[in-house]
Amino acid sequence: MYEEKLEMRTLATIIGRRHKIVWGILGTAIIAALLFSFLQPRQYEGTVSIRVQYPLGLNCKLSALPSDQMITQQIMTYAEIVKSRAVVQPIIDYLYADAEEKPLYEDMAKQIDAKPVRGTDMLVLSILAGTPEDAQKAADFLLTTFNAKLTDIVRLQGKESRVFIGSRLEEAKKELDKTEEALVDFKSKNQTVSISEQTRTFVERQANLRRLAVDNQLALEKAWAQVRSPALITDTPTITNYKSRLADQEAELAALLKNHTEKHPKVKTLQAAMAETKAKLNEELKRVAQGELALGQTQRATIARLNSQDEQEMAMLPAKEQGLARLMLNYTVAQELYVMLAKRYEDARISEVMQPTNVQIVDVAALPEKTARPRWLLNLAIAGLIGLFAGLSSAFLVDYFRKTIDTAEDVKSYLGLRVIGSIPSYSLKNEPEKAWSKFTPKIPQVVKSAEAKSQEG
Repeated sequence: MYEEKLEMRTLATIIGRRHKIVWGILGTAIIAALLFSFLQPRQYEGTVSIRVQYPLGLNCKLSALPSDQMITQQIMTYAEIVKSRAVVQPIIDYLYADAEEKPLYEDMAKQIDAKPVRGTDMLVLSILAGTPEDAQKAADFLLTTFNAKLTDIVRLQGKESRVFIGSRLEEAKKELDKTEEALVDFKSKNQTVSISEQTRTFVERQANLRRLAVDNQLALEKAWAQVRSPALITDTPTITNYKSRLADQEAELAALLKNHTEKHPKVKTLQAAMAETKAKLNEELKRVAQGELALGQTQRATIARLNSQDEQEMAMLPAKEQGLARLMLNYTVAQELYVMLAKRYEDARISEVMQPTNVQIVDVAALPEKTARPRWLLNLAIAGLIGLFAGLSSAFLVDYFRKTIDTAEDVKSYLGLRVIGSIPSYSLKNEPEKAWSKFTPKIPQVVKSAEAKSQEG
């Protein structure tokens, strides 16, 4: 079976034979790229640089440091936030405040880019504009809007806590006013101003028990939440040890997977060790949560027993003094609850304002000196590659579908025959009569020369 093999010499021959097609398509592509670059509007790029730090919790000294994957994920999250509508739309409103027609969000988002710096925790934000001044102004406003959005996101949880405490503070204020009014009415109706020292001691003891009951209720709710979600448990030295060991194993597994598959014995052994560490960690978390729950239930039973004893003691007091004691107890508890909530509300407000965004500004926007668009060299390079590929492909296709025998090598290649000699080609298309008239006078000389040679032979 005859198989045709294309060698480098054959390819070079084809390209040389069809070089006009190659150069024509390549030139057309380059001219098109030049026209495209010339017709594109000039744009300048304003850039700012920021450093992204991974947010650490309150137990950052005990917990393991964040991995490179976690930091990379945080950077990519911020890169997507830069292009969100909440960031882009204010930029459109700011830059095109006086314009009759504003660009769409999708078009403006294409002018914004966020590129992480390889091997670092830095992020470069850039935006395109028509003039250097607009580019600088747009980059500065992009950074401002981005920081504002991050602040809203970070403070969202603190805001929800502040709003919740604020609503409870209003309820506590109403309850305090209500108990105070009831106490004043009782004193005025019964002409009672003070109570005995025994009753006062009872009121103070009952107020302490009420506070303990509230704290116990909060502790029980926290314990039940930890039982349902062990991740909420505060780290202990044992839990920290398991988490650190698990983090080291995850880093070791990531290093192994770069060179081995998941079926490799080392990978399987390490995965089994990770599963064992996770099981021990979950068991320890469950044990801590169950211990806190049991402790809360024990405290609750103790508080209930003390309350029962105080109720028996209260029943032995005179009716008026008993009523006054209950009203004073309600007022004292309501007052302490209001003071506690007011303090927590102020703490929540301060925490919300002081919550960091984990973003540090490295470079502010500078006035760009060179245009960023159009990219002449890039457009020419892309057009050159496309034109060269299209030209070579077209040359090979034309040569493949157009089979002609032009040279002695073609005779040997396609027909497999030996070449004895070749006859030169004379073109008679342009001046056939003139060419024949020049050749006619030479015919007798050619004939005589042939006869002389035959006689000599």
